[in-house]
Amino acid sequence: MIATLPGVGALAGEWVVIGAHYDHLGWRETNGRTEVFNGADDNASGTAVVLEVARLLGTWAAAHPDAVPARRSIMFQTYGAEEIGLYGSRQFAVTPTVPGDSVYAMVNLDMVGMLRDGMLTIGGAGTSSVWSRLLDDARPDGVTFVFNDDALDRSDQWSFISFLEVPAVHLFTGLEQYYHTPADDPPLLNYDGMSRVARLALGLLWDLATRPGAM
Repeated sequence: MIATLPGVGALAGEWVVIGAHYDHLGWRETNGRTEVFNGADDNASGTAVVLEVARLLGTWAAAHPDAVPARRSIMFQTYGAEEIGLYGSRQFAVTPTVPGDSVYAMVNLDMVGMLRDGMLTIGGAGTSSVWSRLLDDARPDGVTFVFNDDALDRSDQWSFISFLEVPAVHLFTGLEQYYHTPADDPPLLNYDGMSRVARLALGLLWDLATRPGAM
C-alpha cells in the first residue's frame, strides 16, 4: 500500500520513501488450540509509526504550504510478504511506480516497539556517508545508536539497496524472547520508545526531503 505527500518546487520530482511491512506469521494449531501470531512488535509497531508519521507530516504540510521553497515528495509504503522473502518491497523496487533514479533515500521501520535502555540499532548507515550526520541531527533525547549491518539483507531496506541502489537505513529496537511467537502482543510494547522512534523518523524525513545535493 502506498500513499504520497507531494513535494514542492525544484525538488518535487525526487522521492523519499518510508516503509514498514505489515504481514506476520498468521496462526498455528497447537494441541488442538489455535494460536494467533499478532506480531505487535513484528511489525505492527513499524506500520503504526509509518501511519503516525504520515498523519503528522500531512497535517503540517497542509497548514504550512509555503514553509520551504523546495521539498522532495515523500512516499509512505507498507508491504506484505516480507516474512517469506521481502516480496512486497521487492515488487516496488523491481517495478517502481516512479522512475527508479528519482528515489533519493529510504527509511525502513521493522520492529521498533521494544526500545530498551534507549538503544536503537541502525542498519545500513554505510550506504551513504551522509547518514551519520542526518541521524545525529534527528536523534531524540534518550536514544543511543548502535550501528550493526548483520541483518541488512533481512528486511525491506534490502530491496532498495540491492535493486534500486538507493541509500537506505533500518531502524530496529532489537530481538526479544517474544520474536516470532504468539506472545508478541500489544501489552509488551514500549509506547514511549515508539514515540521516540517516530520523532527520529520525522526528523530524518524532513532533512531528507529538504537537504540540497545528493546522498
